[in-house]
Amino acid sequence: MGRIQREWVWAGVLLAAVGSGFVITLAPPPLAAAPAPHLTPRRVVTALVAATTTSTTIPLAGQLRASQRAHLSFTVAGRMTERPVEVGQQIPQGALLAALDPLPFAHQVAATRAAEQEQRAQLQQAQLDLTRVERLREQGLNRAEELDQATTTVTARQAALERTRVERQEAERQQQEAQLYAPYAGVVTEVTLEPGEYAVPGAVVLTLSATDPLELRVEVPEQLLGSLFQGEEVAVGLPLAQRTLTGRVAQVGQAAAADRPYPVVITLTADPQIRPGMPAELHIPTPPRTALAVPTEAIQDPSGLHPFLWVVRHQQVEPVAVTVQGVSGETVLISGAVAEHELVVIAGHASLTAGVPVEVTP
Repeated sequence: MGRIQREWVWAGVLLAAVGSGFVITLAPPPLAAAPAPHLTPRRVVTALVAATTTSTTIPLAGQLRASQRAHLSFTVAGRMTERPVEVGQQIPQGALLAALDPLPFAHQVAATRAAEQEQRAQLQQAQLDLTRVERLREQGLNRAEELDQATTTVTARQAALERTRVERQEAERQQQEAQLYAPYAGVVTEVTLEPGEYAVPGAVVLTLSATDPLELRVEVPEQLLGSLFQGEEVAVGLPLAQRTLTGRVAQVGQAAAADRPYPVVITLTADPQIRPGMPAELHIPTPPRTALAVPTEAIQDPSGLHPFLWVVRHQQVEPVAVTVQGVSGETVLISGAVAEHELVVIAGHASLTAGVPVEVTP
């Protein structure tokens, strides 16, 4: 087909398309693909991972108690009429703590004294009789049996006098035992009998604890026992008072009950602000160890199950899982796939994702 003929054919096609209402649109040439947008570095504040040597302590709880403790009771029976002390009261040595009704004891003392006087008078009379019988015997005016009888009477009166003397001493002792006195200065830590109640021998009336020195008794596991030696100084903490005292190991148990720790007793230096019954902790140091330390701000998800750090590597950040070993001041001791002197993010975490470039601000 010639050129002129072909042009007439294309013209007919265009006219037919126009007449039928169709429009032919020629597509533009395809565009080249747009390049990926450039990631802007995130500004972060960093800190170096540091290696540190730490020595932690293991607290063992106990309760302060007096090194001297007395559960005081009467050795005689009677109705208690007096107890001038209360729990928590400071007591000087020799102070009256409690007393029984004094009348029965006073009556018994009076009766035994009278009996002793009577026996002493009878002995004196028997001795006079013996002297008279001996003189008559020397003159041959009586029989030998009378002398023997007078001698026997004196011996019997001496025995009776000795018996009444012992009874009088026992009555006086019981009269003294009807009062309780403080054997040393201390604090009343417990009372178990009230005035008007009947006291029986051996029943505890009150407990007296000396104020100085105090001691702490704790139970120490076998694996920690080797770090304590008798006579060495140790640290004792008072959690409620937020104080730490210096103590000295007084006793290290050499035996323990089955499946029980070993008893250890710590004596404390005198301190007017500590009292028996206060909770306390013996701090046993552990051997020094080397650990990695980072600021607390570097730890992400610190209270969750998967704590991690944002570590700067090749000008990008990577999340690195770590294990928290402990806290020392404002730093956290960690272990994990991170090395000393690496940079970790401590501010600017919010917009970080793995692989994002960062601009480090020291």
